[in-house]
Amino acid sequence: MHPLSLNEPLVLDDPYTERMTDKDFFRFCQQYPKLRIERNARHQIILMAPTFSLTGRRNARLTTQIGIWCEAHPELGEFFDSSAGFTLPSGAVRSPDVAWVPAAD
Repeated sequence: MHPLSLNEPLVLDDPYTERMTDKDFFRFCQQYPKLRIERNARHQIILMAPTFSLTGRRNARLTTQIGIWCEAHPELGEFFDSSAGFTLPSGAVRSPDVAWVPAAD
């Protein structure tokens, strides 16, 4: 078996990534727009393979359903597709398949 599997993300664990600021991480992502890049709480860079057709179809249907609901209830919040990155309280930066963020009170 090949050491790199399409089922598992490639994790870059380097002392530089631990010191990478949010701006550095953003610049890194901008240099590689075709890659799906995230960062975990330890500031390791995570490179993920693209999804295949079955997963892509499921994600598209899920995004569509949430989008339709959100368009019917715009006062409740906003929705985002998988290209949006969110910085979590742990410092991790993740890009979920679809996200909904409630409106501020």
